[in-house]
Amino acid sequence: MKKRLLLGAIAAPLVLLMTGCFGLQGFIVLKPALAPGKGTTARFTVHPTWSVKTPPYSNAFQFVLVGVSVGETSGNPALNVKKATWGTNGAFGGPYAMAGSPNLASSIDSAGACSGIGYDFSGGSSLAWKGFMTPNKVNDRQKVGTSVNIDVGVAAKSAATSGDWAEVAGVTGVWIDSPSSGLVGTPDSADEFDCTGNASAFINIT
Repeated sequence: MKKRLLLGAIAAPLVLLMTGCFGLQGFIVLKPALAPGKGTTARFTVHPTWSVKTPPYSNAFQFVLVGVSVGETSGNPALNVKKATWGTNGAFGGPYAMAGSPNLASSIDSAGACSGIGYDFSGGSSLAWKGFMTPNKVNDRQKVGTSVNIDVGVAAKSAATSGDWAEVAGVTGVWIDSPSSGLVGTPDSADEFDCTGNASAFINIT
């Protein structure tokens, strides 16, 4: 079992440099056991990290990444990652759909952005990642005592093998889109990514 759990406090020096960051408070899979074809929710709980009002970034967006491993017994992919929803508890403008971002994980990996929280995407090569981001900047309102839930659907494939199990990993952070690369609106390695937390859980196929 790979150990990638370095959370919370270790990310604080990084995220306090700017407004609009939400640090990871919790990560849980609501149903740790699934029958083939059934689904559950991977829930992130995050909260603002900066209580002093500073000029906001107009090009900063919140993101989450969800990675799933191949079946640890069968060696075949056992899980699919579905859609993501920001603010399912009604906080910070939610709920609304987060946009899928296929190249988010590879761009973050190329930039080496998660090394500050002890996460190495290259070291997690057994995980298939799916990225999501808010379609607009989220005003954190400096409400550091208010939490927001981000729900991501995860489902066991219909061909998943009973008795198998798979890892579900989650990463949170903020993406600051840089116009210098010419790829405005699309994450790339020239942009700034501040990762604010990571965690993992496991799902058993029953």
